Amino acid sequence: MKKGISLLNIKNIDCLSHQIQLVVKEGLKSQESIIAAINKCKKIATHFHHSNVAQDELVNLQEKLNQPKLKIIQECVTRWNSTFYMLKRILKNKDSLCLYASTSNKISQLTSEEWILVEKLITLLQPFEEITRELSAANVYISSVIPLLATLEKVINEYNASDECIRNTILVLKQEMRHRFSHLENDILFATATFIDPRYKTKFFKNPSTKDQVMKNILDSLGDEDLSLPSCSKPKRPKIRNQDNENLGSITSLSEKSVTLKETMKMMMD
Repeated sequence: MKKGISLLNIKNIDCLSHQIQLVVKEGLKSQESIIAAINKCKKIATHFHHSNVAQDELVNLQEKLNQPKLKIIQECVTRWNSTFYMLKRILKNKDSLCLYASTSNKISQLTSEEWILVEKLITLLQPFEEITRELSAANVYISSVIPLLATLEKVINEYNASDECIRNTILVLKQEMRHRFSHLENDILFATATFIDPRYKTKFFKNPSTKDQVMKNILDSLGDEDLSLPSCSKPKRPKIRNQDNENLGSITSLSEKSVTLKETMKMMMD
């Protein structure tokens, strides 16, 4: 499809959701311990998807433990975020899976360290899952790409990982994000769309010269049209109450807990 678009000389942009998933893929395969834990989870998911008897046994165990009857989700390489959903569902079924593994030798038991690692991976991958959903929405605009990526970068940069394995994974994720997305602010299409969106304007630009370049591009496209704007007084910013400061503090002090992109973006825009 990309070759056909190129031969037809049609202006296009790459699928940003797919690029995000490639970043995640590189991060997850960067550490042997992560690969081992995910492979175990894959085998667990495959076991229950290939055996109705195993699924029935799992349901019985969930009933005994008064847990919701949730099927194990299987990873699929062509489905975005499927690894995240698989890990999340397996963690939700932790007690019933541990009991199932202890009563039969049909699946491998995750070690306590691997369960902790799975939990940390879920928290780390949560913002990637959220940005993928945002970029895949039916009403998403190209103007949201730079702000969403800037917010994702902030969340990852402020993720306080106590585990060396997770820290190394974060380094790989950062490198991949720089490699795949650092050029977008220099892309006049992305930059102009962001600039003229009243929600964002220049709030998410890293390079101060981006605004000047965008303005030059707009002026060149408009030619000699009258661009004089009516003067207006700058609105007063509302005072931030102590309670608001406390709320902002709770958002910005990121650790190994889930912080949504929308919360972080709101804080950045405020």
